Amino acid sequence: LQDRNLTNSIMILPLEKYDYGTTYEVSRKANVRFSNAIEFETRGYWLQAEYKGTFTTKQSDVSASNYSYVTRAEFVEKLMKASDYSIRNSLEIIFSDVNINAPSYKYIYTAYINNIIRGYNDGLYRPEANINREQAYTILIRNYENEQGEIELNEADRQLAFEDIDKISDYALENLYKAKKIGLLIENPYSFDPGVYVTTEEFDHIMAIYNKIVEK
Repeated sequence: LQDRNLTNSIMILPLEKYDYGTTYEVSRKANVRFSNAIEFETRGYWLQAEYKGTFTTKQSDVSASNYSYVTRAEFVEKLMKASDYSIRNSLEIIFSDVNINAPSYKYIYTAYINNIIRGYNDGLYRPEANINREQAYTILIRNYENEQGEIELNEADRQLAFEDIDKISDYALENLYKAKKIGLLIENPYSFDPGVYVTTEEFDHIMAIYNKIVEK
């Protein structure tokens, strides 16, 4: 077989507070799947691998906040601040779980009246819940079309190579097609993980791409 370098990375985040300058032992087991498994004599798809080692913690130049998750309220607030909307406030209760006196309310309200967010079927917005990937891309595409015009798709555009495309919600799929067409979403033959929460670092990365697209 031809040698190939693995390009995936694994980030291990502690569940509890740890001390800098301390050495810890790490044990990791993994099932590795090969997409070209047919080249193996056994034609098996999986390889079991085990790794044991140590690492010493150190102070990072990257703030730990970069690895925190972005809530649905924070996502909308950041997006509205980065867009050209006139921020509006109101005493109207648009979602029963969003306090009209909350600092984020005016951004949620602005996004709502511009049809960028719609909430859940039960009438809630869940502002403190973490936003996941398919929700984030859906909101970004709605925002893009509000400011830049509708993204027209043909049949060739309605394809994604992600292996977990069947896990993507119906409401999000069309928006992901659009995100791919404008270059906001780069597809690959691996997982998209639509339900994975967006970190601050990932949000900054997505917004950097989004802003470049808008500026063209």
